[in-house]
Amino acid sequence: MKRILAVLICVTMIFGCVFSAVNVNAAQQRKSTSYNQKTALKNPDDFSWDNASVYFLLTDRFKNGNTSNDHSYGRATDSSGKPLEGWQTNPGTFHGGDFAGITQKINEGYFDNLGVNAIWLSAPYEQIHGYVTPGEAQDFSHYSYHGYYVLDYTEPDLNFGTRAEFQTMVDTAHKHGIRVVMDIVMNHAGYNTIKDMVTYNFGKFKDKSAAQSYIYKLTRVNSLHDTIDYENGTSEWGNWWGSDWVRSGLPGYSEEGGSDLTNCLAGLPDFRTESNKSVSIPPILKNKWTSEGTYNSKVSKYGS
Repeated sequence: MKRILAVLICVTMIFGCVFSAVNVNAAQQRKSTSYNQKTALKNPDDFSWDNASVYFLLTDRFKNGNTSNDHSYGRATDSSGKPLEGWQTNPGTFHGGDFAGITQKINEGYFDNLGVNAIWLSAPYEQIHGYVTPGEAQDFSHYSYHGYYVLDYTEPDLNFGTRAEFQTMVDTAHKHGIRVVMDIVMNHAGYNTIKDMVTYNFGKFKDKSAAQSYIYKLTRVNSLHDTIDYENGTSEWGNWWGSDWVRSGLPGYSEEGGSDLTNCLAGLPDFRTESNKSVSIPPILKNKWTSEGTYNSKVSKYGS
């Protein structure tokens, strides 16, 4: 009986060693060939959305590939253009991530190693240049680093990069078999900011000099609204998007409604998507493109 038991123990140990060796070998194989490794595309047309692995990224918070664009449009700077102290740690400022940084990570194989087939990009369009306040509970400048307060849909935001840098990013992604999906915000435009009001001559101030001093601050900014006149100035506020384009509750504009179609999300100027009325170029863009010297070319490309 003891001999039989000893034989059984020996056999069990032998099989245990064999299975352990098999498991170690399998683990080594998994380590050398990741389960999510992509199959290289021989032809771009071979790409399929079936079971695609999509990586969503917030451009500004991903990787800073070009530090020269960190303060585009004078964001988070003093009156002389010098970056304000604390801009890199303020939770509401642009932190530097851009198209160039994404391109660098694509070339490094970061997305390939993750098995990523598509990059879903936060809205890349030109954002409001100034900042808004996050509310009474917090008191710091909140810029549109996330891409949801659009000012001009015809241009990329320079904090993210140029058209050429965007093209390079997309071309690089395609070479790695990766598609690029652009987020887009069609429900609303961005808030009014003091910087944009001064730059593009819209809205009405109670104290313009006091208002302008807020442009160069990062904290203790909630009281900036005390310098803006939200009750008067129909013609001045009409120089913004105009009542044909948005509802906002400002003088000369229609109030928001109570339905999903007509409410103003978080007080944002709501595009009047239910309207069938023909509209022309909104005043703020006409003014912006004129000051940039691009008005004629934009009208030629997009129409009136």
